[in-house]
Amino acid sequence: MKRARLAPDSDLPPMDGVLPVWPGEAVPVDGRDVYVRRTPTMTGASSEPALYVHGLGGSSQNWTDLAFLLSRRLDGEAIDLPGFGYSDPGRSYAIATMAERVIRWIEYSGRGPVHLFGNSLGGAITVRVAGTRPDLVAHPDAGVAGHAVHGSPPVAAVPAAAAAADPAGRAAGGQAAGRDHPGGDWPWA
Repeated sequence: MKRARLAPDSDLPPMDGVLPVWPGEAVPVDGRDVYVRRTPTMTGASSEPALYVHGLGGSSQNWTDLAFLLSRRLDGEAIDLPGFGYSDPGRSYAIATMAERVIRWIEYSGRGPVHLFGNSLGGAITVRVAGTRPDLVAHPDAGVAGHAVHGSPPVAAVPAAAAAADPAGRAAGGQAAGRDHPGGDWPWA
């Protein structure tokens, strides 16, 4: 079997040992702190912005290695979702509410449109963000890379235009909005 590669090894920065956690800060947005870490960029201000959204029980630190590997192409930020890492607790932990928080961060930071990355719960949130606000997503026709929650199949590329036209998430097999899962509706969707 041939090994898959995203880029030639010469295009990737060397990973020697464990990377230090990137610098971060608590930023007040709408009266609540959002903790954000910024990846030291290797290419300067011309890099396109990216936003990394962690999964359930995670934090912005989950993205340290991947964001470093992509730092030659993307100017990355990772946020701690409400109630995770160093961010203030949320008013609600529903996917729609957390997606609104991510939307507010993108608007507040002025970095949009961004490339969105999400894992687990973060995947469901990024799909919701893309479906709700495709104007904040870089290349919305290409979709959002993410993996939804609760053992669902990966939502590898749901075109944002299709997600916007289908807010219930049926185009993504119901995974994006937490509907039509074999176990029924999810209480947090």
